[in-house]
Amino acid sequence: AASRGQPPSFTNRGAATVRCSRMAASLATNAPPPRRDPWRLWAGDAVFLEAALGLRRALLSIGVDAAVDVGADGAAPWTQKPGHRWILVGATRAPGVAPSPAPWPWPEYYVVYQLEQLDSAWLTPRYLALLHGAAVVWDFAPAHVPRWRATLQRVAYVPLAPPPPPPPSLDLAPRGADVLFYGCGNARRQALEAAVRAAVEPRGFTVMFRLDFGLFGAEREAAIRGCRVALNAHYYPRAALETHRINYLLGLGCCVVSEPSADAELDALYEGAVVFAALEDIPARVVELLEDEGAVAAVAARGIALADELVGLAAARARGALPE
Repeated sequence: AASRGQPPSFTNRGAATVRCSRMAASLATNAPPPRRDPWRLWAGDAVFLEAALGLRRALLSIGVDAAVDVGADGAAPWTQKPGHRWILVGATRAPGVAPSPAPWPWPEYYVVYQLEQLDSAWLTPRYLALLHGAAVVWDFAPAHVPRWRATLQRVAYVPLAPPPPPPPSLDLAPRGADVLFYGCGNARRQALEAAVRAAVEPRGFTVMFRLDFGLFGAEREAAIRGCRVALNAHYYPRAALETHRINYLLGLGCCVVSEPSADAELDALYEGAVVFAALEDIPARVVELLEDEGAVAAVAARGIALADELVGLAAARARGALPE
């Protein structure tokens, strides 16, 4: 990951929190009542559905009631529901961007919520063509915006909002390991697993690394609610902060430890709500936290507060970036 330089002081983070809280309160006070809107959201699959539901949550707070369609089976939803403008969340899954014998036509008018890393293999010519046809492209990372502005006419930074957290399941008692990571596996994440296990298991703590991209639904919720520390490590070394993963964890009250990202502005927003440590320092930092329950609780509380604030921040950005 790129160097983040000197991290912002907690005082600055507190000031940012106050500004976000005031913004959210102002939006709640001035928001018109929700109405059925010509805007609709499409999520490419269940993974992107969480981002779409978080965006819907933010849009509702500014009076935009955008229903959500999900999945890439059958006909394109915009061919079945004419008269709407669309926000595409996870457009890399759409037939025609993803290889398909039956590519979809594109909506007449659409926004793309760009959630890929700039080093992603999903930035194919088909996907880039889709971006060029959009009325506006939104990106989850402020550091990505200059890249897109070099080739696209309208680009805006719209942060991800967390989806509404699910209620605790009465059928699933919290269970899981002390330390949790889930996501796609690669060499750097496998190396982190080995280092974390070597650091924490001799001290009697347990570790769960799920690198098979197979932890979803109630099983994932139980693992999250049962862990004490959740980890975030980049798949791509120069990645922006994986807020789609982190937001969900914060909303469920997790203490999150992450390596710094290539987006200093995004990291500054999460400073204090996430514990940042260089990849090689994560094992030692995890041990410190596991041996200090008070520190874990304090980080988790700041994370819950930030998760709430992000809804107002996303709403404010979306209000300014939503085409008329």
